[in-house]
Amino acid sequence: SDETVLECINTSSEVPYTLDEKNVLLLDMCQFSVDDGEFLPEEEILRADNIARKIAGLKERNGSVAQPWVIPPEEPEHTITLKFTVDSDVDIKNPVLALEDAEKAEITLNGKPVSSDITGWYVDKSIKTVCLHEIVKGRNIITVKLPLGNRTNTEWCYLLGDFGVKITGRRTLLTALPEKLWFGDIVNQGLAFYGGNITYHIGDIIAENGETEVMIPQYRGALVKVLVDGEDKGNIVFSPNTLRIKGLTKGVHKLDLKLYTHRFNSFGAVHNADAALDWHGPDAWRTKEEKWTYEYRLKEVGILSTPVIKV
Repeated sequence: SDETVLECINTSSEVPYTLDEKNVLLLDMCQFSVDDGEFLPEEEILRADNIARKIAGLKERNGSVAQPWVIPPEEPEHTITLKFTVDSDVDIKNPVLALEDAEKAEITLNGKPVSSDITGWYVDKSIKTVCLHEIVKGRNIITVKLPLGNRTNTEWCYLLGDFGVKITGRRTLLTALPEKLWFGDIVNQGLAFYGGNITYHIGDIIAENGETEVMIPQYRGALVKVLVDGEDKGNIVFSPNTLRIKGLTKGVHKLDLKLYTHRFNSFGAVHNADAALDWHGPDAWRTKEEKWTYEYRLKEVGILSTPVIKV
């Protein structure tokens, strides 16, 4: 009955986990050149695009720019080449590059040409994926050469693979993925830009009277799905963040918690330094002066405190 007194059991403060997607490194800072000229100093890509347009004699893009399909068709007469520096503590096999207009790109990794054959897409069907050869321990250089014209849009790129990402200020470093996750913010646990789902493998629980109660005191994400022996038992979304599960057979059961995260750290205005900005339109990605920062301003995400399990 609902009057049953449930006994709280201890759970570990760090647990094994599974990612629904490959981890991601945001590639938003690069050196760049126009029409195969000399490379200019490192800059954020949306800003670099406008500098390149000025050099090429094209109109700059801003938050209220016209969509490409209302601009008369033309063949771009210029190119922009993006040069990304990727530092890594480990060798990474089978990495993938995700970018818009991939089929029009000329790509190299550490000086070797990369086939631009499309292998799939990442989050949005417009962000297509191509396979890279190995990222090596140390410094790696990825170049992406794209058309530059009135109808083109130079956008952030993404490196996908089996690696962790450490952030220090504005600098990023690829590392090995953590073996386990602590309950807390995943941003500082190697998943700085990750926006896919995460399954926390809580482990075995013992049901005595057919009931179990799961409480998630703190989390950041859309919701937490509770799985018992792989079966969906319901979602934790609203306060008091508790789900009571009935009808379990007596004995040992496997408990997993799947967190549906958010995509802000992958696609949001991560350089906006204006904490008071409460409306996120295109201009949020193009803030200026003291409202802009090159250091990453990422949002908390994860199951932030140890779940409370009662049986």
